[in-house]
Amino acid sequence: MKKMSDDWGTALGSDKDVYQPPAPKKNTPKDTLSSLVYEFRDQLMMDTSTLMNAQVNGPAMMKAFRKILDTGRSYDDIRAMMRQFHSDIKNKPLTDGIPAWKAFLGRLDTLAHKVGHSDTPVVYDDTPKIDPRLMNTDD
Repeated sequence: MKKMSDDWGTALGSDKDVYQPPAPKKNTPKDTLSSLVYEFRDQLMMDTSTLMNAQVNGPAMMKAFRKILDTGRSYDDIRAMMRQFHSDIKNKPLTDGIPAWKAFLGRLDTLAHKVGHSDTPVVYDDTPKIDPRLMNTDD
């Protein structure tokens, strides 16, 4: 006599012998000021071996990020600035006694210049636009 198999948990009509692993959840970073601070801190903790440099002043950084956003930059621009800062401190470590968040805030202008601005490209029309009042028709 054949033993009945338990098909509890399988959908009707699906093959119970084929295992389908669940799709991994995609964690997209939310665009908030606090998420930027957490991203900065987490990246800093991975980059530095000492946890003393991983301390971050969240309110000060959120205020600076808000000022950057008010100038017309995007969250992706700020993330690019953070990546540039972390690559800079890998090449040349910070001096002792200066927290990384203070060094980051002190280098904002330099980092913004290095990263540039992620504007949408401007599409120019091939035909030049000339004001009709400037055109000389007396020839």
